[in-house]
Amino acid sequence: MDECPLCMEELDVTDKATLYCQCEYQICAFCWQQLHDNAAKDNTIAKCPNCRTPYDKDNIRMLEIDQEEYVECVQTPGGWGLAVGCADAFW
Repeated sequence: MDECPLCMEELDVTDKATLYCQCEYQICAFCWQQLHDNAAKDNTIAKCPNCRTPYDKDNIRMLEIDQEEYVECVQTPGGWGLAVGCADAFW
């Protein structure tokens, strides 16, 4: 199980496929947004917690989503978004 190093929550399928920084440090979408929100409040630029490079929204890379994990999320009883790790599968 992969966890976000900031909040320690499980990384969902899209978190695992999203690279926000060139150093490929993986965090969840919630923490990435929190970094941007906090930087905006301080009138600064959000930076990667690992390498301190300023985030550039134009340089976000998406890797191929693991199809088995995707199918597991979609087929969870109760519908999309209720499985652990699938809450933010597509934003």
